[in-house]
Amino acid sequence: MPTSKLSQYANQQALAAVFRQTQSPAAGSVYLALLTAVPTDTSLTMAAVTEYAATGYARQVFGPGAPSAAEPSVISNAGVITFGPFTAGTGGVVTHAAICDASSGTTANIIATVALTASRTPANGDSLQAAANAFTFSSN
Repeated sequence: MPTSKLSQYANQQALAAVFRQTQSPAAGSVYLALLTAVPTDTSLTMAAVTEYAATGYARQVFGPGAPSAAEPSVISNAGVITFGPFTAGTGGVVTHAAICDASSGTTANIIATVALTASRTPANGDSLQAAANAFTFSSN
């Protein structure tokens, strides 16, 4: 299982919501982005990370299922996630992924990051696919 971690932004949002300082962010989609470098613990936005770039690449909807009824509770992608096919340029070696709150742009807030179990350099015509429940996140 890949190593995953909630970001500083997500921890701040969770604490503020649980202690009723603010309401949780509005319901909506979150997106999985591929990264080509190790993100830092203080990466608050996508401007602070190196996102994969190739023709045919776009962030994909993460599509989480419901949090588990366990301690610690976990949440994961409910369905298969597919990137590509990539039609030009390889964009580098994919080593990590980030969950963020926008489908594009560097101002998207990073919610969580994960180190992939194996790095991959996609070739032209390749697609990268993650199975359902491949990415699991916990607040612990």
